[in-house]
Amino acid sequence: MFKTHARRSRSYSTLTFLGVGVCLALAPTSGARAASEPEIERVEITGVSALGNPEIEAALEVGPGEPLEKAKVLKSMSNLTTLYQIHGFENAHVKSEFVRKKLPNGKYEYVLEFNIAEGDPSRVAAIRFLPEGVYDESSLRLWRTLQPDLGVKVALGVGEVYDQEKISASKRALQDALASAEFVGAKVDDVRVSSVEAPIGSGEGEKNLPASRWVNLEFHVNLGERVSFGFRGNEFFTVAKLSDLVKDQRALGFGKDYIGSIRNRIEDEYKSSGFARVRLSELTFESKGERERHVTFVIEEGPRVRIKSVNFDGNVVFPASELKDVLNAKSPAIVQHGYYVEKEIQRAAELVAQYIKSKGYLSAKLITINTVLASEKQKTRIPVTNAEIVIYLYEGDQTIVQNIHITGGKSLEPERIKQILGNREDAPLNLFAFSEGLENLKQLYRDQGYLGVTIANEGSDQIVKYSQENHVAEIELNIREGPQYRVGRVQIEGLAHTHEEVVLRELSFKSGEILGERQIAETEARLRKLGIFSNVNIRLSDDVDQAGYKIVRISIQEGTPGIIAGGVGFRNDLGIRLFGQTGYTDLWGRNHTISLLAGVNRRFGRDFRFIEYQTQLAYLWPHFGDTDITFRPAITVSGTEYITFDAFTASAAMTFEKPLLKNPNLSLLLTYGIERVNQTNAFSPLDNGPLRIGTITPALRLDTRDNPFSPTKGFYGFVSFELADPFLGSQNSVENTGGNVCPAARQCPIGYYRTQLRGDYFISLPSDITWYLSFRTGYERNNQPDGYIPLIKQFALGGLSTLRGFDEQQINFQNLSILGTLTYVNYRTQIDFPFAGPLRFGPFLDAANLLSSGSSDTPTYSLSPNLYGVGAGFHYQSPVGPVNLDYAAGFQPGGATQYRFYFSVGII
Repeated sequence: MFKTHARRSRSYSTLTFLGVGVCLALAPTSGARAASEPEIERVEITGVSALGNPEIEAALEVGPGEPLEKAKVLKSMSNLTTLYQIHGFENAHVKSEFVRKKLPNGKYEYVLEFNIAEGDPSRVAAIRFLPEGVYDESSLRLWRTLQPDLGVKVALGVGEVYDQEKISASKRALQDALASAEFVGAKVDDVRVSSVEAPIGSGEGEKNLPASRWVNLEFHVNLGERVSFGFRGNEFFTVAKLSDLVKDQRALGFGKDYIGSIRNRIEDEYKSSGFARVRLSELTFESKGERERHVTFVIEEGPRVRIKSVNFDGNVVFPASELKDVLNAKSPAIVQHGYYVEKEIQRAAELVAQYIKSKGYLSAKLITINTVLASEKQKTRIPVTNAEIVIYLYEGDQTIVQNIHITGGKSLEPERIKQILGNREDAPLNLFAFSEGLENLKQLYRDQGYLGVTIANEGSDQIVKYSQENHVAEIELNIREGPQYRVGRVQIEGLAHTHEEVVLRELSFKSGEILGERQIAETEARLRKLGIFSNVNIRLSDDVDQAGYKIVRISIQEGTPGIIAGGVGFRNDLGIRLFGQTGYTDLWGRNHTISLLAGVNRRFGRDFRFIEYQTQLAYLWPHFGDTDITFRPAITVSGTEYITFDAFTASAAMTFEKPLLKNPNLSLLLTYGIERVNQTNAFSPLDNGPLRIGTITPALRLDTRDNPFSPTKGFYGFVSFELADPFLGSQNSVENTGGNVCPAARQCPIGYYRTQLRGDYFISLPSDITWYLSFRTGYERNNQPDGYIPLIKQFALGGLSTLRGFDEQQINFQNLSILGTLTYVNYRTQIDFPFAGPLRFGPFLDAANLLSSGSSDTPTYSLSPNLYGVGAGFHYQSPVGPVNLDYAAGFQPGGATQYRFYFSVGII
């Protein structure tokens, strides 16, 4: 059952509408309200099982709080009937009734009921593909090779409901498939439907499915012509790049002159890279007796044209140097680097004219651009084409703002409004800033609760008045603020399993508070971010019981809370990895999450000792104890091969996370963990054996990145302090000999502290270039007189995550007992350039040091690196996960240069 709620204390007189397939009846009641003005307090829809609430809701023309209008009710019924027919329920029937219902508290409300009798759907008995215009044997052979692949493109199968939307989607998918197979002019315009007898059961239960009728579908396919493309003479662009341009043009659709459209697309791409004199011609080859054609584009690239000079003409007020600076700032990177691109020069010159207008010269305009291309010979006698550009402008006269008069704006100071408008008195008129300022002003009002704010004279010639031959302007702003709305009642619709409190605690407003547009958008975003709702919609309606208040209706559709996922990955040093995950994201209906993750990987090479594994059972409790704290307990079991030892770990941890600031995103974390570790195959026998480590770790996290998975700008910072001690659960000495080193790991008291800091900064540069910089450092110290820092807790460097050019954890002190301190610094920088489509190329530099005081109590720390990794890599975001290939050279003092490559596919 689908319901929308809105409580009213109203009385109605009897009202009845009669029509074809509709019955509207209102129970008689006393009251002063006229019979011509009944209001709907609740809309209720019953009988829905095949369609979802959002589709049903979108079909309604009426809602709670609206007057009962016969035309809108009839239109809603017609929409619902059409909706069901489109989705294959051709016998669906809709009735409506307006009734007075008694509530459990004894009050009455007036409900508009829609009752839907869905009936049995029409179903598909068979699907056929028939070719149009295929007569000769070669065409038939081609059709036979294509036909088996067409069935998988159809969005419905035998026995499924005959859904017209799926039929339309299937036609598009078939045409896309034929286009991908190099067919030009392929069409699937005709889908013929014929009624048939119910099919005889074929073991799949078709005959037992309820159906009002069975239909056969015939897709009539016109293949058009199969065309392939080749290229000659290209040196600057690769064949793959040019083929991608053809694919892009194919996706837009080929017309009759598809060769001309492709030629223009390739020419535009060359010209956008500075090849102003590029020329293309075509050679066409057709196969005899075959419906195939091959087109080869012969490309004369010519030289890249460089800009020799840029001059302005017609400028009197603005100096040429200022205009050149503006032109350069408004141009893309390729023009800034001195290459001539006609379209970009034109666009930048028009922006220069806009800049002049913003200074009050309203009649300023770009007259024309004159470009002279001349070939010259350099000292090397290689011909180079240069461009001499002259930009002709008309400045006109300047317009000064004489007065800004504001009426109706009571909640904001006039000076604040003028500041938002971007204009001030006795200054040049800036119409661009004024237009943008109007939108910002209205948005500010709406954010302060004035949801119906308007500018009464917006769009008229009265808002800016000109005089003295446009030399003087007066701005007159007539603001109609309207009422400042507050939150009345909040009504939540669509919840079946989830508790209302899950929704209520995400609201950015409370009853009685000012209701701004920003709070509404923020609330909707926060509800979507929970991940348990497939659809969230917030609607407002006037509260007739309280003037100036809005009823907030939050319509929600719950998603599928369960998740089962898995995948495979590969990295050349870790080997192949298999992983799986299962979980439930709305446990107890309170947005609690329980999840189980498991993964295994098998390393390659002579260092293989066992199959590594990791299993984690985790729980997430948001708003722990009715606060904004998130509680995350987890149990983890793992077996890992390190470079000089192996570790088998069973651990339990409890993490509490509290947000401190929303903007920027700053959080405080506190984790308590207890680990049972068994170290084996260590360099020293003293490091082998079981350990128990209890720790407490406070941490701060700051995240301003635009995307946590693929950031292009922003900052990420993390600092933590980890303390291990017997009073926190770490082992104490069992048979301490009183010496400086314990006889075995299991007999060592464990106590240490370590702090780590990480800062990552992403800078977005022009032309989709991203610059990444990172600084990481750590300091740890043993604080037990008879103990040392366990191997599993020691810092080590090397590998993809710290220092490329070295093996994973190659830089370490794991052959020593760390009785004092261990420190490191790690610098990383990388610039990612777009290469081809989603493929990116990135040179990088890593630098680091790892220092130890050994058995000394004297701390050792230095910011100067002595280890370096230099290299470059390709990174590609594929449908199966990221594909990365990095190659690096590693340098260390007194050691030979070593080279390493890192290759990975998928999530690893």
